[in-house]
Amino acid sequence: MKNITIISALIGLILISVGCTPMQAKKEQTVTTKQTSITPPIPHEDLTAEMLFHVLKAELALYDNNYDAALSSYSWIIENTSDYRLIRRATRIALGAKHNLLALKSINRWLEISPTDPEAIQLAVIISIRLGKTDEALMHLDTLLKQDTQQNKEKLFGMLAATLKGEPEQEQTLEALRKLTAKHPNDPYLIITLAEIEYQNRYYQDALKNISKAQKLKPNWQRALLLKAQTLFALGNYEAADKQFQQIFADDSENIQPRITYARALLTIGNIDAALNQLREIISISPENHEIILYTIPLLITSERFDVAEEYIDALLEKEIEVDTAMFHKGVLRQEQGRLNEAIKYFEKIKSGQNFLEAKFRLAQITADSGKLEQALELLQELRKQHPDHTTQTLLMEAELLRENNMRQRAIKLMNDGLAQDPDNHQLLYNRAMLAVDLKDIVQTEKDLRRVIELAPDHAHAYNALGYTLADETDRYEEAKELIEKAYAMLPNDVAIIDSMGWVHFKLGNYDEAQKYLLRALKMRKDPEIASHMGQLLIAIGKKKEAKEFLQRALDQFPESEIIIKILKQLEE
Repeated sequence: MKNITIISALIGLILISVGCTPMQAKKEQTVTTKQTSITPPIPHEDLTAEMLFHVLKAELALYDNNYDAALSSYSWIIENTSDYRLIRRATRIALGAKHNLLALKSINRWLEISPTDPEAIQLAVIISIRLGKTDEALMHLDTLLKQDTQQNKEKLFGMLAATLKGEPEQEQTLEALRKLTAKHPNDPYLIITLAEIEYQNRYYQDALKNISKAQKLKPNWQRALLLKAQTLFALGNYEAADKQFQQIFADDSENIQPRITYARALLTIGNIDAALNQLREIISISPENHEIILYTIPLLITSERFDVAEEYIDALLEKEIEVDTAMFHKGVLRQEQGRLNEAIKYFEKIKSGQNFLEAKFRLAQITADSGKLEQALELLQELRKQHPDHTTQTLLMEAELLRENNMRQRAIKLMNDGLAQDPDNHQLLYNRAMLAVDLKDIVQTEKDLRRVIELAPDHAHAYNALGYTLADETDRYEEAKELIEKAYAMLPNDVAIIDSMGWVHFKLGNYDEAQKYLLRALKMRKDPEIASHMGQLLIAIGKKKEAKEFLQRALDQFPESEIIIKILKQLEE
């Protein structure tokens, strides 16, 4: 029998979270009506004993994760109530469970009792697109366009865009929006919504065209300016994107959201210094924004700005804000400074929370680096016993320590043992493939990476790793190029994938294309492998002197790089 506390909580959920009590409904309705002319009255009714029974039955089924039973009960409820709260609840559950027919039934009932409710209309758009009912989607979108104020339309289409971005059938979504914009070519809210969905689906040139249309209809629109900056950045036009962002900052200097967007974009291309400038500007505008401070601290440590990082950490500790996270960052700071005994003390204080696992991993790393590899491995094995839900992560960390100590066969055995218990674990398969690459076992590498792609078809790095391996270790260059291009389509700003694009074009003899990608990768990250690729390209196009000078500079940065040393020796011969 269920605990009475659970039942009480469920009744509260029905009367409060789903909607509100009758008294609250009246209060909220009065306030909302003053704010906007589009919010409809909220029909509600007292729950009969029979209705309450079915609602409790549905909610208890949800509590037990029995969605079929819950949806069956809510199907009965939809047919027998006019209560907005219950119909809204049923709609949300059906949509979340991807039970599209029940969701359609519920939304239609919702629109019967409240035909101008914007939330119901937006959800009707979503379900119509899901079911391929483009004409019905257009009809509902038309209703949204008839809202009487710009403020209402801005809000509604902003919410609609956010929801549509999460829908699985993106091409159907684009089709519906394009038809509607053809019907309403002078509505900037609709046009910018289409541009946002085009941007998400990487139709960047189409997005730019629609952004320009929206800007002509609504000049100096921050939403359009920000989307244009993001689109230019995605296209690799960083200078033009920066000009757009600077215009946005000048127009609204106190708005931190565009700066957050820009900082994140800069981080995707490895421009940590520029990202830090934006984050520190955000902190100066909003010094109590502890989330941004916590986001900034690891970047400061990575860029060796230890004094500033410590200043931020100590301020959090002094105010007793996010103490565990601040202590974890203090441990990382001390580790990077080489003050390992202090780092260990901070990491040992982390007993739970989001940083617990990484704190343990760092303790293991410090232990292994001090020459106590077996002790470090034992620490991870004990962690695995105590926290079996972290089995995959601890296995991967253990394998990494073995790899660092040139014990790859032992690491592969560890992956084999893990896969014997969990044969479709794509993380373990991927890691075993990378270990097999190191051992020049290309057959095993290809087998594991193809299995990863089967299990996780959106695993861009698996496509990239397989493509790069085929380009580097075989003569299957065209096949390699197809795989890397798939990875690039998914992650066009990933430096490893950009480098792979350059390398496969080099192998194919497409030297101009190779140079374009390799220069872009080098701009994003100083890396010995990328530098070696550029050096080999310079040699191939007959620029041996430039190659030697370039590789010597790279060796000064990475004096232990075996590949750069090898190429330089070849140049001397």
